[in-house]
This record gives sequence, structure tokens and C-alpha cells, in this order.
Amino acid sequence: MSKIVLTKQIIEQGRSSKGGWSNQQWFCFGITSEEMKVGGWKDNIMDREFDKEIIDRFLALKDAHFNNKSSDQLSLLLT
Repeated sequence: MSKIVLTKQIIEQGRSSKGGWSNQQWFCFGITSEEMKVGGWKDNIMDREFDKEIIDRFLALKDAHFNNKSSDQLSLLLT
């Protein structure tokens, strides 16, 4: 399994079209909701090596949370 260093550029590449990231993206790196409240966690994961699959998943989740919300809302309307 190949490893990739998580750089600022990769993190920025994963930023959503609205300028943020989803919790699911950070969960890829093992960051919990509680850690997100504390701060400094992004610096703790930057420049560390992660499996390529984890980086790919982080990037694939870009904007995915927007799609999930609209499909969830649609299913509520249809029930």
C-alpha cells in the first residue's frame, strides 16, 4: 500500500465549493467531532503520511455532503 504525505495543497484540494470541509472528510484521518471543537488538530495531521486510499477518500468526499442533504430532503418529501 502506498503512502502519501498530507500537504496543505491536498487539504485545499479537498475544500468544498462553499469553502469548507465535511466531518466525514476529517473522519478519514481519524479526527473526531470532539477534537474538531478543540482546535489545532489540522496541524497535527498535516505533513503526516497516510495510505493513498485515505487521501483518495478525503478528496472523493469533496462536496458529497451537499448531495446527501438534498437526497435526504427529497426522500422525506416522498414519504
